Amino acid sequence: MQKSSEVLQAEIGLLRGRLAHLEQEAADARRREATCAATTSTSHSTKEAAPARQFACHHGLSKEQVQRYSRHLLLPSFGLAAQERLCKGSVLVVGCGGLGSPAALYLAASGVGAS
Repeated sequence: MQKSSEVLQAEIGLLRGRLAHLEQEAADARRREATCAATTSTSHSTKEAAPARQFACHHGLSKEQVQRYSRHLLLPSFGLAAQERLCKGSVLVVGCGGLGSPAALYLAASGVGAS
């Protein structure tokens, strides 16, 4: 069954709105990346070591945490907000025997709790 022209026009309008939204998200992401790159880049014009700069991206993770958890941050179903929640979270492991020991190790490696 073929769609009517009115239905197709409505679908095109929805897709144009979605495209505009995605273009705005992409532009925002480029601006954030440019800001992060500008604040973390070092000067290459002199041979002296540039002073250490603060990691000024808009999130609660330190530069070391971003490096440590970079694989988590690349996962499409995970990301920065989830890693921040994971770092703020806490877990009680009762018993560190055959199951508790590796569970505690994996939880610590994933960033659960205070670092």
